[in-house]
Amino acid sequence: SSKNQNQTMVKSTQTSSQHLFIVVLLIAWTYYFCYKPQFWPFIWSDGYGYHVWLRHLLNGDLSFCSELSFPKKYSHTFASLHEQTGICSNMYPPGVGLAKLPIALFGNIAKNSDVDPTKYEQYMSLAFALMLLFVTTWLCLKISTILGASASFSQYSVATFTFGSGLFHYSSYFSSFSHVYSAFWSVAALYSLLIGRRIGAAIGVAAGTFLILTRATNIVFFPLLIAFLFIAWTKQHSDSKDFKPMRSILQEKGFYTRVAPLCLGGLLGVLLQVSLNSISFGKLTISSYSASGAFEFGGEQALNTLRVLFSTGNGVVTYQPILVIGIFAALANRSTRHFGTLALIGFLFYLAVYSTWVDWHLGHSFAHRGFVELGPIISIVFALMLTHARLLVQLFSIALSLLAASFTTLLMLSNWSFSLPIIDAKFDQLLTAATGTLLRTDQWIMFASSILIWMLCASKALAENLHTLPHLKKQIQSTLNKQHS
Repeated sequence: SSKNQNQTMVKSTQTSSQHLFIVVLLIAWTYYFCYKPQFWPFIWSDGYGYHVWLRHLLNGDLSFCSELSFPKKYSHTFASLHEQTGICSNMYPPGVGLAKLPIALFGNIAKNSDVDPTKYEQYMSLAFALMLLFVTTWLCLKISTILGASASFSQYSVATFTFGSGLFHYSSYFSSFSHVYSAFWSVAALYSLLIGRRIGAAIGVAAGTFLILTRATNIVFFPLLIAFLFIAWTKQHSDSKDFKPMRSILQEKGFYTRVAPLCLGGLLGVLLQVSLNSISFGKLTISSYSASGAFEFGGEQALNTLRVLFSTGNGVVTYQPILVIGIFAALANRSTRHFGTLALIGFLFYLAVYSTWVDWHLGHSFAHRGFVELGPIISIVFALMLTHARLLVQLFSIALSLLAASFTTLLMLSNWSFSLPIIDAKFDQLLTAATGTLLRTDQWIMFASSILIWMLCASKALAENLHTLPHLKKQIQSTLNKQHS
């Protein structure tokens, strides 16, 4: 019935006490980073290009020519003059600046291009990104339990992926960049699809709009998240283990009422971005990067694909192996294979985009930042996989993901202590960073504490699944019998 379609899709969420470990983990790391900042200013590099939209939106000035007259030493050139219109465009889209508008209500914002962002802007930019991180993790936990994942496995998965994917780094050290914003809007979009109702529709419109206005590559989330809803919908509305026929799902009104707001928001975002581009360029232009000659095709593409995956400087497999572990674990499990396929499609999309990008590494960064926004969605799929997997698979997957998250966190701390370069790191530098020999005592304490909390999360989850031990004993006995025979 339509009443049932507007209800939450499956299980109610667990109490916040069941997620105590991840709350303690995030608060501890937030306090640690803010108490002992690793660098200044917080707004720098690409982040300044995103942030500068805030002052121009407040001024009502959509031309960035004044920024060319007062370049900042902590940023690079992001504006370019178009002679046909006399307007200087910003190559970065306005989504981050628009999202930050609320901070202008409570403090001083520097509105002139000849001055640096105020201290209030710097700290509020950091605080705003960390707030988005907290909400993102909460939404991931909420969505995981809505889809039927164990609250404990959800906590473990989200906790490890938050650090293993680089999301915490891009919510703190690189907080002015766009990735935590993309991550937030992607899970907000998925949440809107799953809950339905009027509040879901409002969230869907906002999420769809801001996904497009934050990063152009976020367009991949629209088909992936709608397909995610379709798979979840078929499992929810089917009485058997088989999927409900596609035609039957597509004929249900409730499915479209969930999808329409997100698509409407995406269309609105596209229209706004194309309008801004066209005004600046003086012609119909889809991408704000059009003047930079962004894509390169040819012989370098295959080599760049390997670099994106395995480079010692920015390779996603090298620095963020938990993303690959999460995808393949989901693909290997029958109950999550369809979700894993969607995650793999998203991963391959980004791989194709960045291997043809003029700067495949996306400049100075930690790990390959182009894949960070996939982390929350994969963490949800991984939580579902752990919930439905056998105990041996759970143990193996937890061991691999724990090692991966620990490795990435160790590299992150090495990056903070400047013992690991943020671009073009050599193998010996990566190896030194992986041993942690150059870390300070306080960094070792944070690292060891994080591993302890992740292990407590895993222990709590496994303890709740001890009923699978009889099956494990039968499985071991069967193996021993086969070997004996």
